[in-house]
Amino acid sequence: KNTNILRRRQVALAGGGMSGCTSVMIGRVPRRCMPMELLSAIHKAGFVGWSSMAANSFPSDPSYDYFYLAMDARGRANRRIAFLNFTTPEAAEHFYATFHNTMLPGWGGEPLVVMPADLQGFVANAAKWVNLGVQEKEQ
Repeated sequence: KNTNILRRRQVALAGGGMSGCTSVMIGRVPRRCMPMELLSAIHKAGFVGWSSMAANSFPSDPSYDYFYLAMDARGRANRRIAFLNFTTPEAAEHFYATFHNTMLPGWGGEPLVVMPADLQGFVANAAKWVNLGVQEKEQ
């Protein structure tokens, strides 16, 4: 792994924020939480993305442009890890301040962990996770 990302993760885990990164990994997502439930909690906290738009209604200034909640092969539970790419480092920092080391509203379990993702940026995340999803469906 990139030592720079590992260093930034250590800073995040110690409470120091996102170090200018825009792509975040959310760990310890409650296993039975489905994608729309996690997105609902994110939207209720004031973060708006393309996935929150209604038909024919585009957000003028989305705070994130990519979301992926890794699911098990049967789709009945998640793998406890999600990824978001924010449009600015400030939006990622605000997300970190809102969700890091807090319980997901309405869910029990462990507090969420928010830290920089291995891959940074919309293109890198979309390329990896879209391809991975296609591979999982083919297996």
